[in-house]
Amino acid sequence: MAFDELLDQPQCFQGEIATFNNRKLCEVLRVIRVSRGVQGPLFDIESYIRIGDPTVDRLRDKFEKKYESSCPIELLAYIDGNPMFPDAVWKPGVVQFLKQCSGYGQFRKIWIVDVYAKIVHFAITAG
Repeated sequence: MAFDELLDQPQCFQGEIATFNNRKLCEVLRVIRVSRGVQGPLFDIESYIRIGDPTVDRLRDKFEKKYESSCPIELLAYIDGNPMFPDAVWKPGVVQFLKQCSGYGQFRKIWIVDVYAKIVHFAITAG
């Protein structure tokens, strides 16, 4: 759909397309920006932010899954591509969640890593 909108523009068009012939496109796109001078297509999307910290919810999801392995399992929880909340925002909730759990489920160790910054923010071993 978005490509149809682009193909409808004059060949040398530069600028923004903010109104679309296909109304369904309005549900997923706010604007298409076209600029020239770049070799090949370049797609850039606006990022979004999440309100609230999802860390404990994602850990809980992992604790509820059943993994099969003949070797010890470690949980690597990571964030990649978005900025990570400061430790003071998410870490107290994680510590509280783990205190309420009886052990760490199937995991012998839990890691929380910021892949982009290449930092291990949290690591805890069961027992």
